[in-house]
Parts: sequence; structure tokens; C-alpha cells
Amino acid sequence: MGEATYYLLAEFETEEDAKEAGEFAGLVFEELFKFQNEWQKIRDDRRFSVEERHKMLLKKFPLVAKYIRLPRPCRDDPNMNYLAGHCEISDCYSLYIQGKYLKLVDEVWHLASWDNIAEFFCRLGAKRVVWESDEYFDYFELLESRLNEIEEINVKNKFSKSEIRKILLAHKIGRKEDANAK
Repeated sequence: MGEATYYLLAEFETEEDAKEAGEFAGLVFEELFKFQNEWQKIRDDRRFSVEERHKMLLKKFPLVAKYIRLPRPCRDDPNMNYLAGHCEISDCYSLYIQGKYLKLVDEVWHLASWDNIAEFFCRLGAKRVVWESDEYFDYFELLESRLNEIEEINVKNKFSKSEIRKILLAHKIGRKEDANAK
């Protein structure tokens, strides 16, 4: 399976709130990474039912059990696929504070959802949280949203539309000397 880079931005009331949330998130994410590895090890273990394996995971990783929302086990899912994409954090994630913003970046399974990670930060006091994956990222959409946020530019001495049209026409018909004339 492929991987993608995921980005999350959480805005807190103060820089101190963001720092505290980041410190706590580090503890939870360290455990979430171990949870994910353990899940991969036991997901095909048929000696225990799906419910038993789920309970074993939650018991072994109490911070994940308490603070990360995970889907409920499904009896008709012996491979525990219901957890796929919901416990995605690697041991190489980057979590840093910039003012009152907490930023999280990680390369995880390409179809993951960080809705539960966003919810985790909201429950830690974030005012707003947004996440995105580079697999769905369109830089032109980003630029378009930024265009809508800035004022229109009023430039003096704009190029003459008639001059531009004249030069374009000259190039089309092969009269380069007309195109270079002022």
C-alpha cells in the first residue's frame, strides 16, 4: 500500500495552550504508534476473537483507549480492518508549535483519516483544527483561496490591451517586426 504526507493545523487560544497540547499529544502519539504496530501483529491471530483482540489492544495502550476515538470492532471483520486508517501515526511524525498554532506532519497510509486526531486536538482545547493529505492536495485550490483573501491590486500604467492584442495578432500571422515595434 502507498503512503502520503498528512498535515494538521490546530489553533489554540494561546501559545502556552498549544505547547501544553503538543507535549501531551507527543505522549499519546508515541503510544498510538505502538498501538498500530501491535494491531498489525495481532490482527490475523485467530486464537482470540476480534472483540478480545480489540480489548487487549485498549488495555495495553490506555492513553489511546482514553483519548483517541477508534471504531468499534466488527465481528464479521476477522482481520480487524475496521482500524485501518484510524490509528495512523508513524514514529517519524513532526509536531511543532508556531505561536498559538500546533502543526503536525506525518507520512502514513494513503487512505487514512485524521478526523479522530483532529477531534483529539479539539478536546485538548483547540479552537479550530484542519487536516489535509497531499494525495488530495491541489496547489491551485490553495492559491485560489488565497486570492479570495487579498484585496485587488490597483496598478498604475497597466499594459494597453490594444497593444497586447496587436502584438499577439502580429505573432499569429508571422509579422515579428510588427510585434517588436513600440
